[in-house]
Amino acid sequence: MTTRIRTLAPAAALALVVFHGDAVADAPPDDTVDIHIDVPGAMISIRGGADGGTVEIRAGDVHIQAEGDRRSGRFTVDAPNASVRAGGDVDVSAVELGLPFYPGAEEGSGSRVDAGGSRVISRTLRCDDSYDEVVLFYVDRLDGYKLKRQDRRGGRETEFERDERRDKRTVRIREKNDGTVIELSRFVRS
Repeated sequence: MTTRIRTLAPAAALALVVFHGDAVADAPPDDTVDIHIDVPGAMISIRGGADGGTVEIRAGDVHIQAEGDRRSGRFTVDAPNASVRAGGDVDVSAVELGLPFYPGAEEGSGSRVDAGGSRVISRTLRCDDSYDEVVLFYVDRLDGYKLKRQDRRGGRETEFERDERRDKRTVRIREKNDGTVIELSRFVRS
């Protein structure tokens, strides 16, 4: 199915449908939606189906492309002077983060955002060890980090932060029913 739209207002709603909407998510795997939006000086193309989709925007010299894959959880965006990469296949190491990985933890999704010369990277880990064991591990290894918050919002959560002038590192530990989740992130300013 191909649809042409000549106003910009529906574009945002349709992009959400392609990436997150229930109507497209319930579509058969071979069924795709192909939408072209033509507005003065710009073109937006949206293509998607049950497994994900793409969005492309061209306006003058600006070209932005976004792609999402429901099966892998991968999401990418490329734009002038900026890029975003997220999902299980984005490799972010402990060395890049400048933070230790919890021993034996399962590595989950990672992300990279580069924009304006600054960079944000992150990695999510999961383990079966108790929340208290994980917190103690990081307390012993994060010298100079401030305890930013602990046990908020009705659940057990601890966050450590070290914010130097151009380099901010954060460790967030959350207790879940099926184990402990560790979110590691680093923001380097240019």
